[in-house]
Amino acid sequence: MAAPTTPEKTDDYQARKQQDLVQIVNEGRATTATNIRSTRPRKRWARVALVAAGVAVASALVVNQPWSGGGTSVYAATPPVLATPTAQNLSASKDLRAIANRAKTLPTPPSPAMTYVATSGWYLNSREEDGELRTGIEPSVTEKWISPDGSIISRTNGQVSQSANAAMWPGTVFSSQPDELLTQLSEGHPIKRIGTPELFVAIEDLYRESNPSPAVRAAALELIARADDVVANGNMVDRRGRTGRGYSLVTSYAGLPSRMTVIFDPANGRLLDAEDVLIESPGKLNVQIPAVTSYTMFTHEEQESPPPPS
Repeated sequence: MAAPTTPEKTDDYQARKQQDLVQIVNEGRATTATNIRSTRPRKRWARVALVAAGVAVASALVVNQPWSGGGTSVYAATPPVLATPTAQNLSASKDLRAIANRAKTLPTPPSPAMTYVATSGWYLNSREEDGELRTGIEPSVTEKWISPDGSIISRTNGQVSQSANAAMWPGTVFSSQPDELLTQLSEGHPIKRIGTPELFVAIEDLYRESNPSPAVRAAALELIARADDVVANGNMVDRRGRTGRGYSLVTSYAGLPSRMTVIFDPANGRLLDAEDVLIESPGKLNVQIPAVTSYTMFTHEEQESPPPPS
């Protein structure tokens, strides 16, 4: 039902998985979901219910039935929710701007010929088999080498692929001015229509295909600081053991009430990771509430950029 009307490109596969899952989730709602989505195909990564945890905890999680049926009492294994207490008397906007001001003082590194991005995650994926919804975990470690012309060489779980015109913003030099950066991020992301949830998605996508300079990081933090629905969590420790500053919002933009959280390095303003948690109802997904349905860790700053696979 959610299949695109035009032939699908390989690099649109993740976007189609998100569309499929949004439909599955909405079918389980007792009332009609308010689901505002862009009509144009986007290569953006899903924040709805795909990424679930990093490889740093892979050995600690056991999935006895990786593809469990939705009609049984067996729940898909999802990682523990990160501790996200609301920091009392801490202004999210002031805290974000303090990090942005620190980032602005950092030197701008030289731009490499190819941009290297590394992420890790566990992916919660659902599919229908013989009329029954099945949910399973797909662990993933991805490296990408992105050229200015938009072509991407990627290596996911050891498998190498190449795609032309795969980048969302090919050749874009991202602005250090918040208003101009917002205009750039809005290409393919209906931020004005959806609001802060889509801004979170767009900033994550920004980090998925670029290494933002300190000035661009500061501009992105300023955009979040302007939002009035973001709550400061204070210090948070991610699944890789990194301590950052967390910020959350509660939204139903994707069909089910969830909490979206982003964590930034307080020293340089870099996005460390992002998490989505279903907080009220799983729809037809066989997960227990609260359930981590999306988790992305950005790890390329912890290692030197290796050469792309030949």
